Amino acid sequence: MNSKFEIKATTLQDAVVIVPFSVDDNRGNFTKDFYRKFYFDNNLDCDLSETFYAKNLKANTIRGMHFSLDKPQSKIVKCITGEIYDVIVDIRRNSPTYLKWEGFYLSENNNLSLYVPKGFAHGYLVIRPGIVSYKCSGEYDPSLDSGINYRDETFNIEWPYVETENVIISDKDNRLLSYKEMKVKIKY
Repeated sequence: MNSKFEIKATTLQDAVVIVPFSVDDNRGNFTKDFYRKFYFDNNLDCDLSETFYAKNLKANTIRGMHFSLDKPQSKIVKCITGEIYDVIVDIRRNSPTYLKWEGFYLSENNNLSLYVPKGFAHGYLVIRPGIVSYKCSGEYDPSLDSGINYRDETFNIEWPYVETENVIISDKDNRLLSYKEMKVKIKY
């Protein structure tokens, strides 16, 4: 069995799309979505500590843009079922892609994973309801949990399909501040 993975470059430094080993046949699909040696060989942080799943019940739901104020985590994001438009923003001050964003369609059909390096804000729009998996380095610390409003003018993210008046978002995410207001609190 050939279990080769592939990397696709993004426009953001250190962030990549991972094409995992996957086989389709008359029974369905078989996927190997994590291979520690592959991540290690490609200098991707693979010291994973936690896995989270988010069940998204309705289209037009937005989660994000989240990050940790200190002790950032790298993430491997995969849409297990449904479809999302996943967005990352480089908020590392010394990066050549500082304050740039890029969006990616992740779905059960394309079977892609997104490697999100430490120091990025992350969020997504649910296009088709389903389940999203996050494999994370380090440990989540709720006292450092933060984010920036998904409508932030500094980022100017172009969200596809968003019906602004009908967007489903948590009260916490809706109250997130702008990047200009949060910038001084970010430690990297």
